[in-house]
Amino acid sequence: MIVLIALLLTAAVGAIDAGVRAWRAHAEAADGLQHIRNIEALIPSSKANIGSSLTPATVTRIQSELTAAEHDFANLRSDLGAPQGTFWLAAHTPGVDTSFNSAAALAAAADEACLAGLDLARSGQTILGILKGGFFSDSKSSSGLPTLNMTTFTALKINFGDAVAHLTLAVEYAQTADLSSIPSQLLKPSLAAQLQKLLKDWPKEQQQLAQAGQWLDVAPGLIGLTTPAHYLIELMDRTELRAAGGFIGNYGVVTVQNAKAKPFSLSDTYLLDVPWSQGAGKYSRAPSVYPWWPFGSFGLRDSNLSPDFPTSAQLGEQLYQEESGQNISFQGVVAVTPVAIGRVLDVIGPVKVPGFNVTVNAQNLQSTIHYYQLGGGSVDSSTNLPPSDQISSPRKRFTALLGKAFLAKLHGLGSKTLALIAKEMLTSLHAKDLEIYLTDPNAEALLAQDGLAATMAQGPGDGVTIVDTNVGGNKANLFTHISYTDTVTLDDQGNATHHLTLTYSYVITDFSQLYAAPQHSRFLDYIRIYTPPNAQLASSDGLTNFRNDDQLSGASDLSGRTMWGGFIALNDHDVRVLHFTWTVSHIATKDASGKWVYTLTYQKQAGADQRLTLTITAPGAAAVSYNAGLDTDKVFRVVYS
Repeated sequence: MIVLIALLLTAAVGAIDAGVRAWRAHAEAADGLQHIRNIEALIPSSKANIGSSLTPATVTRIQSELTAAEHDFANLRSDLGAPQGTFWLAAHTPGVDTSFNSAAALAAAADEACLAGLDLARSGQTILGILKGGFFSDSKSSSGLPTLNMTTFTALKINFGDAVAHLTLAVEYAQTADLSSIPSQLLKPSLAAQLQKLLKDWPKEQQQLAQAGQWLDVAPGLIGLTTPAHYLIELMDRTELRAAGGFIGNYGVVTVQNAKAKPFSLSDTYLLDVPWSQGAGKYSRAPSVYPWWPFGSFGLRDSNLSPDFPTSAQLGEQLYQEESGQNISFQGVVAVTPVAIGRVLDVIGPVKVPGFNVTVNAQNLQSTIHYYQLGGGSVDSSTNLPPSDQISSPRKRFTALLGKAFLAKLHGLGSKTLALIAKEMLTSLHAKDLEIYLTDPNAEALLAQDGLAATMAQGPGDGVTIVDTNVGGNKANLFTHISYTDTVTLDDQGNATHHLTLTYSYVITDFSQLYAAPQHSRFLDYIRIYTPPNAQLASSDGLTNFRNDDQLSGASDLSGRTMWGGFIALNDHDVRVLHFTWTVSHIATKDASGKWVYTLTYQKQAGADQRLTLTITAPGAAAVSYNAGLDTDKVFRVVYS
């Protein structure tokens, strides 16, 4: 918005100087433009750094400069009159109506843009004050600072709506200006082209603003402004990989009220799962869509068996309510891997765990948790700790105390640090190291719009999702390297044939991190390959003879996707290679020019380290190649004749 103002004002000054040369109008435009330049100097050119640079002092200065600029442009707007009308200056300089009209339009646009900026700056001051108090409840750090309640939120929402309305008017005025009427020596063609591009991109920006408004509509329920919001937190161990990220070893329930999270603790999932199963005198079973599940018990710890995170999250909510006996109405589920936590540690610095005299950073986070969880260390974790710290199970007490220390370090962070954390969280969402499910369907739909819902791809176009589930009861994924090679051949009928090779290499380098005796060190994995519903499997090989009744299951556990699944088992230093060949008929579509358009989405599995070598060949088109890690979902597009 600030860049747009600067462009508009440069053009306005040029138009006024060329067409009128009226001293007062030129002075008003020049003064206003100088204030805008002052604002530009306060804001970094990179959008990625804006959040970390807008301190309360900076926003105050921006607000002051915007107030002065708006005053100048309001006067200029008044002097020039309404665009597309009869201007008082035109009578004194015949034949320059077009220039005056453009100058008036740009002056009006500049004034409206400044009014939008003032609305946002007022909101910014309030938000920065709220953020200073932190997201977590802490009466000391938030004393005397503004709090977010429904009244404050309503004011922020009104300000945002007013800002969007002013900005929309600014664009509408700017679109009526004839930039060609301004001499090129006053308005450089490159500047005019940049302004025209901004105006052309406005519909996209308008959509983003509309989406932001939709988030404001659902926010009160998500952050506990109407009633307290409850979220189920799941900590996943990706070294024991499951479809949605990893074995759920620890959980917590956090309550958010007036945008502040109340204190909570992490606890061992076995403390929830085992008493429920034994107390009911039964072993719970996995849902019937997972007949391959090899264990006779099932609980919250195993609930993320679906690669479609909303499906796994809903099962987790259901199991928690059944096992705990608490009828909590959750607003959502948040699943986290150590990778996501490590990114935050890189921002806030290492955390010292009380009672253990251990400092944890991003590099040693996973190994240190395993060290204490798997029986290492010389500290007797059942004694010499304050009663308030006697949480979770003895085996996972270190993880619980680390969680408390980590959360404590997040108290009272400044806006710069919070902006950096938010940036890392967004990275984790795209990489599926952090997954969020929201029970409000409108909020969940907004996540999906930005590709942040960790859902199973359903088209349009071709798609491949390869999912591994470690069912060996150990941490074998720590020592497993997985790579895929897929050669896709397209034909002149819009059909796609895949030749996929999967390679698993298993080499144990540290038995202490495996959480299993050498005789139980096997890597036992259930593989699922998801494709479009009309995919036809031609051949496959390489699966292990683990369960004869389930060597190649074609029954999909997700609607709208064909699935092929089966087991593999590897011992130390084994390499297993599997091959699958299938065809998806008429998956490419023709565009208006009659050319075929083929789109392929390769999805990353949450928590997995996957590497893809892909080649797509098509008649009359250059081959498309990819050879890198699947750090996020990847989309490939080929146009051919």
